[in-house]
Amino acid sequence: MYTINTISDINSKEFDFFDDKPVRGNNKYKINLILQDNNYKVSSEIFSSLYFGQQPFLLYPTILDKIKLLNIESKSMFKGKINFSIYSLLGQQVFFSEIDSQKINFDLGEIASGTYIYEIDSLDGNKQTGKIIIF
Repeated sequence: MYTINTISDINSKEFDFFDDKPVRGNNKYKINLILQDNNYKVSSEIFSSLYFGQQPFLLYPTILDKIKLLNIESKSMFKGKINFSIYSLLGQQVFFSEIDSQKINFDLGEIASGTYIYEIDSLDGNKQTGKIIIF
């Protein structure tokens, strides 16, 4: 966590900010108030934003328990279908689905706990791989 902006006018009721260092994934923002007696007050989440970075797809969370859904979003609509596969570390395909929307989620509750490699492959040549952990 780092400070995005500081407001010194204690009478201000409005603020804005620009996060010039977002991390890839879901960025969540809160307000931390430092009172005159140096006590802190932390707000609940006021805003969240997904940041893709340079990748065409965003897959999250990459560490999930069996009751959570795996989400996949694409920066833009792709022509044709997108293939999504999950492989064991031995190279065995344990999950496959064709994706035809910009945002989708999957229930992976039937897959055994462990570390896996995912691959997202679109017909127009965009390919992304990474690791997910299911526990």
